[in-house]
Amino acid sequence: MSDTNLAELVRQSRDGNSQAVEALVQSCLPMTFRLALSILDDQDEADDVAQDALIRALRAIPTYRAEASFQTWLYRITVNICLGKLRKRRARERLSNLLTDLFRQERKDNTRPEGQIIQNQAAYNLFKVINSLNTKYRLPIILRYYQELPIAQIAQIMDVSERTVHNRLKIAHDFIRNALGEIDAID
Repeated sequence: MSDTNLAELVRQSRDGNSQAVEALVQSCLPMTFRLALSILDDQDEADDVAQDALIRALRAIPTYRAEASFQTWLYRITVNICLGKLRKRRARERLSNLLTDLFRQERKDNTRPEGQIIQNQAAYNLFKVINSLNTKYRLPIILRYYQELPIAQIAQIMDVSERTVHNRLKIAHDFIRNALGEIDAID
C-alpha cells in the first residue's frame, strides 16, 4: 500500500471511520507481523506483538503527528514491544541459569544420588513457580535476588514506591512458599 493511501486511511481512522480502521489493520498487520517475527524468531510471540502494536497505534492515533510516516511510527511501536519481550526473555534465561548454577553448586556438596535428584527437582519446582508469577511480582524477585539490587533502586526501575516493592516481594514470597508447599504435598 502506498504512503498516500496509508495516510488517507490514518486520517479517516482518526475521524472515526470503522471501515478505514479495519482496512488499516488489514494492510498493516502482515508487515508488522514480519517485523516482529524477524526480531523475535517466534511465530506466536510475533503474532501477539503485531496485534498489540496495532492496538497501541490505533489507541494513540489521535496523538499521531505525522512527523514520520505512519509505517515508521508503527514500526517504532513494534520494535519497542519486541525489545520489551526480549528483555523479559533474557531475564528469565538469567534467572534460570542462576538457579541452575546455584543448585549445581549445592549438588557438588551432596554426593548421594538421591540428594542430587531431590535438588534437581527442587530447582525445577522453584523455577516453575517463579515463572508462573504475574510480572509485577516476578520482576521484583528477579531484580532483588538475581540482580541483587537494593529496594530503592527496584522502586525507581518499576516506578513504584519502596513500600510497594516490599509488598510485592512479600506477596511473591508467600505465593512461592505456598506453591512449593503444595508441590511437596503432591510428591
